Amino acid sequence: MDAKIRVLLMFLIICNTLLLLFLTNLTLGTRADLNNLQTTLVTKSDLLTMKQTSSEDVLQKNCGRCHSESRFASFHGSEAELLGMIEQMQSMTGSQISSGDVDKIHASLELLQCNTCHEQYRLRALGLKSEEERKEIIRQMLEKTTSAVEREAVNRLNQSYQQLFGF
Repeated sequence: MDAKIRVLLMFLIICNTLLLLFLTNLTLGTRADLNNLQTTLVTKSDLLTMKQTSSEDVLQKNCGRCHSESRFASFHGSEAELLGMIEQMQSMTGSQISSGDVDKIHASLELLQCNTCHEQYRLRALGLKSEEERKEIIRQMLEKTTSAVEREAVNRLNQSYQQLFGF
């Protein structure tokens, strides 16, 4: 009986060793795969860096031939007035504003309100936040006494952000 226990114990040790070697090999392979994956993954930050669209770029491309930057920065009225103004500009002779550009121009003019206090990189940094975090940051900015933006603009600004930057 003593010999049977030794053989069984030796068999279990060999099986345990083989299992340990197998799991170690599997772990090392997974670690190598993860290291290779990190070089191919793109983060939101990378996407924001690659995406060249900004509110200023859209406005310069579509409106810069006729209007100066100071004209962009001036108050454009309510949301309905703003859309009406963009559609009027689109219908003018020589206008190269496409139907797809109208939403981007509208979003750019909405976000331009934020440029009075914040640089473009700050607006791009909001892309790293979730939608709820972004809304909360916008709410906090609107509560500041120096903000000239309407308090109800949280959803509108967030939608403009999504329209312009894509997330």
